[in-house]
Amino acid sequence: MAASIEYLSPEFPDMAAFLLERVGLVEEIFQEKVLRRASTVEGKAKALAYILSGLEAGYEGKQYALRQVRTAIYRQRKSRNTKI
Repeated sequence: MAASIEYLSPEFPDMAAFLLERVGLVEEIFQEKVLRRASTVEGKAKALAYILSGLEAGYEGKQYALRQVRTAIYRQRKSRNTKI
């Protein structure tokens, strides 16, 4: 995993540094069912980003972090699209 992140680091230096600091956690997340269920690379990336941001926000557990962040993003999008 670290080698893959380092390969992408010239294009995404800030994100690569962030992921390299958490490479063990990223490897654990890739073993989660939710990432294996995602059929596209975009879906896997989205789930990874949601889990990492949820854990950084202080949510306990990968599945819980994913649900909380996904729900928060959904609510934010929904509130922006509402007409008053």
